[in-house]
Amino acid sequence: ASAIGDPGAFRGTDPLQLGSTITNVDLVNPRDSSEPSREGAAAAKEDLKERQDQIRATGSLYNRAQAEKEIEGLGNLAKTLRAVAGRKQVIFLSEGFDPKMVQGRDARSMNEQQQENEAVMSGRSYTVDTDARFGTTSSLTILDRMTQAFRGSDVVLHAIDIQGVRVQNDVVEGARLSSNEGLFLVANGTGGQVFKNSNEMKTNFQRLLHQQEVVYVLGFQTPTQKPGSFHNLKVKLVNVPSGSRASYRAGYYESGGETSVERVLSNAEIIVNDIPQADVHLNAFAAAFPGKDGNAQVPVILEADGNDLIKDFRGSTMPVEIFIYAFDQDGVVRDRLYQKIGLDLKKVGDRLRAGGLKYYGTLSLPPGTYAIKSLVRAADSDRRGFGRADIVVAKLNELGVSTPVPVDETPHALLVKGNSHATTAVPPFQLNGEQFIPAAAARKHGGPQKIVVFVTGATADQLTWETNPKMKYLGLAKGAEGTALVLELDPKDSNVAAVDVTVHKKGSTEALKTSLAIVQ
Repeated sequence: ASAIGDPGAFRGTDPLQLGSTITNVDLVNPRDSSEPSREGAAAAKEDLKERQDQIRATGSLYNRAQAEKEIEGLGNLAKTLRAVAGRKQVIFLSEGFDPKMVQGRDARSMNEQQQENEAVMSGRSYTVDTDARFGTTSSLTILDRMTQAFRGSDVVLHAIDIQGVRVQNDVVEGARLSSNEGLFLVANGTGGQVFKNSNEMKTNFQRLLHQQEVVYVLGFQTPTQKPGSFHNLKVKLVNVPSGSRASYRAGYYESGGETSVERVLSNAEIIVNDIPQADVHLNAFAAAFPGKDGNAQVPVILEADGNDLIKDFRGSTMPVEIFIYAFDQDGVVRDRLYQKIGLDLKKVGDRLRAGGLKYYGTLSLPPGTYAIKSLVRAADSDRRGFGRADIVVAKLNELGVSTPVPVDETPHALLVKGNSHATTAVPPFQLNGEQFIPAAAARKHGGPQKIVVFVTGATADQLTWETNPKMKYLGLAKGAEGTALVLELDPKDSNVAAVDVTVHKKGSTEALKTSLAIVQ
């Protein structure tokens, strides 16, 4: 949304490009306002015609190089998108380029043909660009590679002509050709269409969306033989109405062998679409503690299975990447954490295998509802784990209830203290001034599970509550910024999927419910 709102000023600093930093960028086109002297003007007039021909020839080479660069860039985009599963739609907003740079001059370009004839007749045939007249093999080859990249990655390129309704003449030059054939060159081969002859962008987008209302998908499964290899596909329509056509990919790539750019897209897709990951078992926990400056500190606890992380790793220092994003209700990233750590397995390997990895980072968020999404990735083996926690950040002085916090009374995990964006240094996890280590999840097995619910915006004597299932009440304690309700889950009740705690404020209709999932 930021890139579309102001493309020139968009600056993405996020490694997965899910968040952005907007900076003001002034684009300046310097102009030479100086005027030549009379002597210089007289000398320039003598060889003006020859210089114009030379400039025209040089400009043609430059424009062709630019067109080839644009086509090649689109092909690279398609190759990158092969890492994203399913059919992708790319909408190309452009006036296009002169198609003669690729396929040669249009037969209707009478002015250019007349200029070329005059140049030949006057002995200036060296200024005639034969490539612009007949096209170039190199340009057509680049166009073919781009088309194959799009179809092989299951990407369709649609083009919207932003010039609007085109007029084939103007006041200065009279009859001239204004072509958007360049857009057809890049779109048709991918199975896409060009939307043209409308001065309303909204109309073109509506026509494009209308075409996507009914789509039939044919799927199949194939064995993996050689990761990264390409296989051709052919689709033939049988017994369909006249005029029907099939838009299909030219083939598919076997999974594996991702480039670094493709891996970025894969990681981003996991986070955006909540795609479960089975390689690394990950539990994620987050809780909000309102701060006095309006923003809450939101600690995020991640617990990753150590044996899953180091599986298939053969080195001594294992790199691990940690991505944490806070999405608001509109899907906008309000805060994020990224950290890459190196684990020396000679020193911490045994502890990692026995207790796993526990990461503790802190976000800073204004009041609102958030989805905290986390991804842990073993960089060398590309093994990944995904977790999500939903939280509500209350306004200052309003009733606020944290997610139930399981207490890790026998910590064994390798603890990594991550980055913090909190504006306050007060540790949130404390009872009567004594800090404790939280767990990322309540467990179904083991002894009694102590659980703490932090309440702000109400004094201890104003609180009433109920739990489901019934939990043992251990007492009230003083938290960092409010009251802490301390409960205990009986092991015989741990076979339920979650515990619910509802907190009421006396003398008010306010009541807040909070839940905690119970995992294996």
